[in-house]
Amino acid sequence: MDFSDTLSEEMLPQALEQRHPIIVDCRDIEGCGRFCDPDAAAQIRQRISDMPCEGLHWIDSGDYHFATLFWCEKMDEPFDLLLFDHHTDMQPPRFEGLLSCGSWVLEMLGGGSSPANPMLRHVYMIGVSESLRCETEDFPQRVFMLSEEELAQMSAAEMVSWMEGCGADTSLPLYISIDKDALSPADAATNWDQGSLRLDTLCEMLTMLRGSHRIIGTDICGGAPLNAIADLAANCCSLRPVPASELNLRADLALIRTLL
Repeated sequence: MDFSDTLSEEMLPQALEQRHPIIVDCRDIEGCGRFCDPDAAAQIRQRISDMPCEGLHWIDSGDYHFATLFWCEKMDEPFDLLLFDHHTDMQPPRFEGLLSCGSWVLEMLGGGSSPANPMLRHVYMIGVSESLRCETEDFPQRVFMLSEEELAQMSAAEMVSWMEGCGADTSLPLYISIDKDALSPADAATNWDQGSLRLDTLCEMLTMLRGSHRIIGTDICGGAPLNAIADLAANCCSLRPVPASELNLRADLALIRTLL
């Protein structure tokens, strides 16, 4: 889903040419940058109307993470949502009737102005800043959060065990949404404040989940402003700074290889 030319900057279509990706051009849709008005939402729904929830969806930068809500509307059976993000995306919308990249999870749970997704059972969040835990407190039996601070010393296997300890039902299909702002700046560059989850740990956990759950669909978002430079100092070695688009392409391809 190309909303902002991030797709062409990152060269992802060319890298995936042999997989024949379908490009949904949304660059002409007005009223959907961070906030999505009803007319823009209707246009987006129409453009993906003949596409299934199943599959891997790339949805541009984190400014458009609300598109996950549209993909999950296609679910026709109960499911759980696994969210990798540095934010809860459960903030009340600033403006009545406007969906946003910071409110779409709340909307899916029925805490906003949009109808709740009747098929959504539980939300498991990994990588969110501990300071934002208060945003999940209205849904203690439905939203489970493993904070950035908690996962710092955890292995991928321990993260999977955490989900199981929360009561994750392996009989329910899992929809996975990945915002690359959950990742360390050494592994991705985004236009939001970032966490510290390492890409190899994320890929290892996804591999484990593929063996234990039915993953019904996945999306990936997160990008940086055009021509941004990513500082790889967090790699703890003398690497030159690289274009953010190059760093993000590496992350996307690693995730795609893991999920497909």
